[in-house]
Amino acid sequence: MNSQDIAKTAKELLIAEKSDYFDPAMVSAINMAVNHVFMAINMGLGRRKFGEEFFRDVMICDVFRTSQNSRIKVGSFSQLIWSIVGVEVAPETGSTGLQIPNQADDTLSYLRPDLFVTESGNSAGRLTIEEWSVARKDPFADGYSGEGLCVGLQEYAYLNPIQYRESQVIYGPEVHIRPLVSRGIVAVFYAAQPSAITELGNNDLMMPGSLFNVIVAKTIEYLRNRINGDINSTVNDLSLLFNSN
Repeated sequence: MNSQDIAKTAKELLIAEKSDYFDPAMVSAINMAVNHVFMAINMGLGRRKFGEEFFRDVMICDVFRTSQNSRIKVGSFSQLIWSIVGVEVAPETGSTGLQIPNQADDTLSYLRPDLFVTESGNSAGRLTIEEWSVARKDPFADGYSGEGLCVGLQEYAYLNPIQYRESQVIYGPEVHIRPLVSRGIVAVFYAAQPSAITELGNNDLMMPGSLFNVIVAKTIEYLRNRINGDINSTVNDLSLLFNSN
């Protein structure tokens, strides 16, 4: 999404209604509008109102080598995670031509910028903590890690990022995958978090294109008020977003 387009549209609408227009405040207004919509969407993610199609414009795929404990540390992603959309175990990959990173520590996961996905592998289903615990002993569930199941019949599962504590040491947050993928190749498809802008530009906002009009409207609201906007409108924003997805 282009912040220049948002600014241009907001300015045109403000001029059309003969409202005061403050150009120096535009960047700040856009940042506040994006942050407001970002928080509103986060409130809806728990209800699974937003899926793969919604995040298509901001989707990234990173390839990793997992740790010996079958985990991927959130800090090793190339971008900040907004929402994980899919996890693929043992995908087919090709070489980007970049240098292979040092992977000496088996307790850590590593981003593999030297690899890109050419074909999907074994899709892992996302589980809640309760489902994760039950699946450990259920041979018919995704993420079963017991014995007596043919390799070809294994179905993978993953747990959203969680911090793990061992004595006084905290690990994570990490994405956990089961059955065990120790030091294996895994691809993660995820939506990247939007970051604040410092000037108007092109393709500089990591936000789904379908939210363009919502962000323009919130930008205008902040410009009108010259303050942080009316946070009470979050409920109305959520209603519009839920009804449109």
